[in-house]
Amino acid sequence: MNRCKECWSDEYVTNGLCVFCTFVAIIEEMTGLIHVSQTSLSDHWKDVFGCRPRHYKSWWSLDELEAEHDSLSRMSMDEQQEQENANEAAILAAIQHGAADRETALRWIAQG
Repeated sequence: MNRCKECWSDEYVTNGLCVFCTFVAIIEEMTGLIHVSQTSLSDHWKDVFGCRPRHYKSWWSLDELEAEHDSLSRMSMDEQQEQENANEAAILAAIQHGAADRETALRWIAQG
C-alpha cells in the first residue's frame, strides 16, 4: 500500500504525499518565497534610502514584491549614474583648476 510520508494517509497519494500534505508543502514554499522576497526588498530599500521600509505590506503578492524591487533597482541605478556624473564633473573641475591629469585630480579630490 502507498502511504503519505508525512501523515501516513493512504488516500490520493502521489509522489509520496497525499493531496493535503502536497497543498501544505506548496503553501509553506510560497510563504518562504514571500519571506525571502520581503527580506530582499527590505535590504534593497535600505541600500537606496538609508533606512528600512515601514510601508510595505506583509500580504503583498510575489508580483507586487517583484514590481517594488524592480522600481528600487531603477532608483538605485539612477542614483549610481548621478553619482558617477558628479564624480566625473569633479574630476574635470580639478583638471580645469590645474591638475595635470586624471590621477592628480583624483588625488586632489581625495585630499579634500
